[in-house]
Amino acid sequence: MEKKYLRWIGITAAVLTVLMLLYTLVATMTSAKEQTSNSPAVQPGQVACEPDSKQTIDKLFPTELAGMTRIDVVTGEKAIETVSKMHGTNIAAANAYVVSYQGNGKNQLLFWVSDSKNEVEAKALFTSMDSKMPTTSYFKNYKAVNIAGKEYKSVTSQDGMQHYYWLKGVSNIWVGIVAQNPAEVLKQIAPLYQ
Repeated sequence: MEKKYLRWIGITAAVLTVLMLLYTLVATMTSAKEQTSNSPAVQPGQVACEPDSKQTIDKLFPTELAGMTRIDVVTGEKAIETVSKMHGTNIAAANAYVVSYQGNGKNQLLFWVSDSKNEVEAKALFTSMDSKMPTTSYFKNYKAVNIAGKEYKSVTSQDGMQHYYWLKGVSNIWVGIVAQNPAEVLKQIAPLYQ
């Protein structure tokens, strides 16, 4: 009988963890959309972060990418908070970026990138995140896709956005894409982050 209760507690904890992850992801995506629509528009080439990191931002996230224009950049503690909310827990990140691009019509490109202190921590974070994807109700169509010899994980969110994520050294990179052919957009941007 005791095993039955432990099993029930374990299942409940897993369900609550997935629900927290989904809630924070939806809240983060909604907040990013509201922030973009409610805040003054960032002009192409302008970065909403500290001036001393503009060169780094421009190198990592060009002002034009896959036919879309960079419209918002969040870095530092605020970005770490945003990425942590997506994970449903505080992550031990050395740095993070949340970057938005807008194209014609509804075309959109969103980056959530976290840099861990070392590759071991980055891999642990990736493994934790990846293990949750097949069981969440917010994401569907979990699969691995191969583009130009590199494997990416792919999921589709309930709002129809196509998401790809992968690990590069100390960086966990997650990209949400709204476009007629998201895989083609990934082919254009992926070489920058390999």
